[in-house]
Amino acid sequence: MKTLDRSRPVRMLNLLRYRAIATGDTLSGEAMYAKYLKAAVPILEVFGAKVLLEGQPLLTLVGPKDEKWDRMLIVRYPSLQRFLEMARYPDFLEVSTYRQAALEDHRLIVIGE
Repeated sequence: MKTLDRSRPVRMLNLLRYRAIATGDTLSGEAMYAKYLKAAVPILEVFGAKVLLEGQPLLTLVGPKDEKWDRMLIVRYPSLQRFLEMARYPDFLEVSTYRQAALEDHRLIVIGE
């Protein structure tokens, strides 16, 4: 990331695979992720970010057959710098524990505009 211009807008592709049961809880991974989103979206808005697209991947046309994702999101940030600031924000760090408990695997891919 050191080579990227931190002042330009970026979008983040989130690929998510839920745990059957969230770590340390009785909620499903999917329910725990919903709890995370409910708490995280207002924080995203503070940093000027917005969820552009959210949905359930239906089929991977090109890629490993065993790589399956339960959900995908694309989030737009006004800059990579704002994303990095949010990632260190104490309130975001607190709600991120829900995300960690919910997910078995995930990818976060930076997309330029």
